[in-house]
Amino acid sequence: MDLDLRFWIDDPKNGIGNVKSEILVKVWDKFHEHGIQIPFPQRDVHLDTSEPLAVSLAEKPPE
Repeated sequence: MDLDLRFWIDDPKNGIGNVKSEILVKVWDKFHEHGIQIPFPQRDVHLDTSEPLAVSLAEKPPE
């Protein structure tokens, strides 16, 4: 998920880190409030087992 949020702050001289953090926490709280869950990335490998699977080992190349 990639969110692009834009907001105006009154005093940019003090930096945006604290404001940005506060806004991201509020977004996270709203997601939680509405039951929105963000799953961890998952990688599944599915093998076709209808036929035997050929497996071979290769030697490690010299370093």
